[in-house]
Amino acid sequence: MDIVEKNESFHRTGDKIQFDPVTAIIRKTEVLYLAKWKNRRGPEVRKDWMVASTTYNHCYTCEVIRNHPHPNVASYYGCRDTRGRVSGLCFKRYTSTLSEKVSPHHLNKTAFLSSNRLLVNQAVELLLASIRNGIRHLHALGLVHNDITPSNIMLDDDGTAVIIDFDSCRQVGALIRETKTKRTHGWHDPNVNVASETNDLDALAELRAWLLSSSATEFQFA
Repeated sequence: MDIVEKNESFHRTGDKIQFDPVTAIIRKTEVLYLAKWKNRRGPEVRKDWMVASTTYNHCYTCEVIRNHPHPNVASYYGCRDTRGRVSGLCFKRYTSTLSEKVSPHHLNKTAFLSSNRLLVNQAVELLLASIRNGIRHLHALGLVHNDITPSNIMLDDDGTAVIIDFDSCRQVGALIRETKTKRTHGWHDPNVNVASETNDLDALAELRAWLLSSSATEFQFA
């Protein structure tokens, strides 16, 4: 994960100068994200948080996952500590996303379905089973990912499917809109407002249809 651009800004309230949230453009697996945080230095490091070694420079996020690792969930090394403040979150770096592996031209769902899908092979069933195992592990921890997509599934060096990107992850039962959960268009039901295990299972079914179905009628989400 690389910070492409970072900006700080201020505004005047009466006779006082107030700090605005830091905004940054972050590149993660060739996808750009807009990030914001209110504290210029990040949150204070808590005593129970693991601080990662500085050798892990290209990694990614989550303390619960560190305490309960799973082969199909991204490996979390810990947070980066800069003068007592969290300056980064470090996960293992993986080879490529599932989307990059089977759809290198980044076709939309319908176009990909209409293509020959030449890069989708017999190992896909095993990948889907691995993704399901990772989802079940998160659910057993009381967590819902809420954004299972081909871009949030990565492949390890040995081809193992690994779930990444926990920005949208919430506890079961949490109200999604109140927590401003970001989800990928076309991979979820926008009318669902609660973090439910069904969210991930429906997304997994959509992933299966994307990889294996013969008709767009099998898609649940537009």
